[in-house]
Amino acid sequence: MVGFARTTVVMAQFLFCCTSAHGADAIFHDRDGHSDIPKLRQWLWEHWHRHTAGTATLKWITVEGDEGTSDYAISKDAAGTWYLSIHLRGSDRFAEGDAAAWRDEWTIAYDVQRVERPYHDDWPGKPISHSRPLPARRFELELKDKQGKILTHI
Repeated sequence: MVGFARTTVVMAQFLFCCTSAHGADAIFHDRDGHSDIPKLRQWLWEHWHRHTAGTATLKWITVEGDEGTSDYAISKDAAGTWYLSIHLRGSDRFAEGDAAAWRDEWTIAYDVQRVERPYHDDWPGKPISHSRPLPARRFELELKDKQGKILTHI
């Protein structure tokens, strides 16, 4: 009976955690010449800076016609450290082979900073002070892993 009770608790925790990930707090779009990327960036920064858990979904389509979604979740890990998880799913017409025609990628960032747009994507941007208010079109978010390596810019 102990094994059954433990399994039930684990399943309940899984359902609680994963249910919130499917019902996004915010939905943004990037298609047909309309982009909510600055709104997404502002939403992510506010939640990250205030240490507020939340989920957002970006529905996108490229000029080539590939489409998909990127799910963003801000949460704490088991050790209580805040992280930003990004789950990208979508078609990729430039992939080699049929198996690669569908993208399913995860990115986990443990450091998110507001920065001025870097000259090159792999280079760090100049940090912006937390007290300096800026519209989302004037900054990017620099995501880094636990070791401080730049993962991407949003």
